[in-house]
Formats: sequence, structure tokens, C-alpha cells
Amino acid sequence: MSEVLRAMAGSADLDRVSQMIVDAAARLCSASSCRLMRREGDSWVYAAQYGTSAIAMDLGSRLVPTTETVWGRAALDGTISNIADTMTADPPLPNPSQSRTRMAVPVLRGDSPIAVLVTNREEPGGFTQREEELLVTFADQAAIAIENARLFNETKEALERQTAISEILRVIAASPTDITPVLEAIAENALRFCSAEDALVMLPEGDGLRLAAHRGPIPVAGDLRYPNDGTSMNSRAFLDRKTIAVEDLQTSTDFPAGAEHARAAGSHASIVSPLLRDSVAVGTIALRRFDARRFSSGEISALETFAAQAVVAIENARLFAETKTALERQTALSEILQTIAASPTDQAPVLDAVVRNAVRFCGGEDALLLLLSAGEFSARAHFGPIPTRGSEANWTVDRDTVIGHAVVDRMTVQSPDVKNDPDHPLSREAGARLEFGAVIATPLLRDGVSIGGLALRRLKPGAFSAEEEELLRAFAAQAVIAIENVRLFNETKEALERQTATAELLKVISR
Repeated sequence: MSEVLRAMAGSADLDRVSQMIVDAAARLCSASSCRLMRREGDSWVYAAQYGTSAIAMDLGSRLVPTTETVWGRAALDGTISNIADTMTADPPLPNPSQSRTRMAVPVLRGDSPIAVLVTNREEPGGFTQREEELLVTFADQAAIAIENARLFNETKEALERQTAISEILRVIAASPTDITPVLEAIAENALRFCSAEDALVMLPEGDGLRLAAHRGPIPVAGDLRYPNDGTSMNSRAFLDRKTIAVEDLQTSTDFPAGAEHARAAGSHASIVSPLLRDSVAVGTIALRRFDARRFSSGEISALETFAAQAVVAIENARLFAETKTALERQTALSEILQTIAASPTDQAPVLDAVVRNAVRFCGGEDALLLLLSAGEFSARAHFGPIPTRGSEANWTVDRDTVIGHAVVDRMTVQSPDVKNDPDHPLSREAGARLEFGAVIATPLLRDGVSIGGLALRRLKPGAFSAEEEELLRAFAAQAVIAIENVRLFNETKEALERQTATAELLKVISR
């Protein structure tokens, strides 16, 4: 006992202490062989063995406890089995002619078996009560050794994980606008702590997921994309917002697209954890192994921790980008207001500033501002490469064009694919002729009455976001302010001139 305790005090090497326990147990119990099976996560492994036996296995071999074996009963029930003669055992045992005497003692943490200590003799006869008590004592020592090693490894892993997280946080602080270095650091640390060979980080793009970061030797296409249809582990984890682990993806029928990729890449075990922000998935992180070895609960927990760090990086970059964009937009609106203040009698500079900033901030390549005059449109400002009709005042105001529709119905209207738009034939014809793919228009409203429209055109098809719509309306409102200011200025000027003429007339009359 003292020898084992000294080894436990002087070493955190569980394999070394386990070997000392089985050696001493076999020697003192006069056993021909002795084995220690230890639970690791959801499975059992051979941890140490003494002597030669026909049922000896390689250390680390995976085991499944069953009630048909002596050690399996101890592992499942937590009870001692002492078989005097395997040939007459009830219920019968497999391979009864081998090791005629067998005894299995569970190693307990609380009431839960965490290991099993087994001794064997070639001849029948059974182990004595004293030998059984001795083996129980060694099992108690094994429990202490396993618990010490577990606590030591957990503390060590927690410290290493905290160090890794600190490193990731430093990368986050150093890259507030670029998440790529952060995602690469997260992928690298996930490999390190989750015993995997390869890591992928996927982010949403359109109606699918695209590769954002990759670490490891397993081949992957640089333009890798998964549609969000549930046929891959990444898309399923993204849609269901929960971690998914598969021991052998190549043989999985649940994820056909993922299985195809696994067979092409030569990987087997795979796990995917979603990146969640307020219960909303913003991406995924996946780990792959060359062998079909399942991920433990500790490895799953570590991956979810790294997923949370990825969310922090993505959220920081998003908030930084939003703040920067909001500041730039406020600057643009301030610029327009300054132009309005500097041009009280001329609306042209203001309208030019409106279309220029609409292109800059609303996701288009071309902007056009039209005003109503005698029931027809006339172009007053334009910015971008797409040709217009110039200042001709012969554009009819009707729903056959997107901008006409917006002005008539006093609402924002968009056509994401204008070349195939059945509702706006004139805009469809213009899109085909001038080669632009999408258009959005919003009315210029003064006291609820349309006085014109602001249109934004995009070379490629694609819907404008709600945020871009809102900003376009803000620029339209600035244009209305400029037009209204000029109108009021001119009306005031005319009224003053009229009052001056009347005063002069009165002077003449009085003379």
C-alpha cells in the first residue's frame, strides 16, 4: 500500500500508478493475470494488465461491458463477482476453459463504477475472503489515483483552456474589424483541445454557409459552400441550433452531402457546433478526425466554449462595422444639410449630394432623382454609370416603371430582378437595354403628396435590404427639405418684391 501511495503522491501519471496497482494486486493475490479496465467518457478502455492471458488486449482498446462477462457485471452493477470455477458458473461465461478462477471488483466514485479490477487464476478454486478484501483495498487505491488524475487533468485543461481563451481575446482586441485572424486562432485551439485533425468555421452567405476559416491537413475547397437544406452536418447544426456529433460520417445516411464530402476527404468522425447569438445561429464550427472515434463530452464542451468566443469576435466586428457605417451615414446627412444651408436658392447642389450619397451608402451603382412637372417626370440629378434620358420632361408617371409605381402609390417599391419583372414592363425594357439588374425607388413626399422620386439601380440582380430602403427614404427626405427650402425662399422673395412694389405705388398715390 505504501509503495502505491508513494507512486500516487509523486506522479500524476495515471498509467504508471495503474500498472503498479495491478502488479501488486496480482503478486499479493497469487493471480496469474490481473487487469484494470477504466471508464473514459462513454466507453471503457484497457488501462493496465499484468501477466499473460489468452484474453489479453492492447492497452487503450475500447471495451463494451455486458452481463455475460465477469468484469462487465462489476462495471454495470457495481458489485463484486468471485467465480470459483468458470466451467460451472451460472449464468455461463464466455471462454470458460480460460482462467478457471476469476474475480472482478468495481472501482467506485460514490456509487458509480469508474473502473474494474480483475484477477484470474488458471486453476479452479476461487479467491479467499482475505484475497477479496485485499483486492477491494487495491480498488480503493485505484479510485483515489483515478480521481487525483482526473482532478489534475481537469485543472490543467482548464488552465490551458483559459490561456487559449486569453490568447483569442487578445486577437479579438487586436482585430476589431477583421474576424479572419480570430476565427483562425479559434480553429487552431479547437484542434488542440478537442483531439481533432481538422477544423472549419462556416459563416452565412445568402441561403447557405461559406467557408470562413480552415486549419488542418484534410482537403477542403477554398470556395466551400453548404446550402441550408439539412443535408450536411453544418447546415443541420445551423438550422437546429444545437451541436451534432457523428462517429463515422462516411457511413451516415442522415447527412448525404456531408457523407459525400467525408468520403472524398478521407475523414470519419465529425462534430459541428452552431455559433449562437441570442439563440440565433450566426455560423458553425466543425471538427473532423481521420479515424472513427467519437468525441467525448469534455471535447464537446470545449468546442462549444470556442464557438462562444467566435460569436464574441463576430459580434464585435458587426458592432464596429455598424457603428462605423452609422457614423459615415450621419456624416453624409450632415453634408447634405450643410449643402442645403449653403444653397438656399439653388436645389441642384443638394440634389447632386443626395444621389451621390445614395449610391455610396445604399448598395447601388447608380442613382436618379426625378421631379414632377405638369404631370410628367423630369430628371434633376444623376450619379453613376447607367445612362439616363437626361433632362427631357417626357417621362410618364404610371405604374409601368418602378419609380412611377413608387410615386403614384406613395410607397417604396423595388424590383430585385428587373429584367424579369412582369409588373413593370418599361423598367424591364430599360433594364435589358441599359444592362442593370435591380432597382429600388422611393417617393419624394411633401405633406403626403408626391413631388418626385429617388431611384437607385444595381448592375446585378439582388434585393435591397430593409436597412438600405430606410436609408434611401432618409436621403429622399433631405431632397424634399432642399426643394421645399428653395420654394419657400422664392415665395418669400416674390412676396417681398410684391410688397415693395405695392409700397412704391402707394407713395405715388399719396403724392
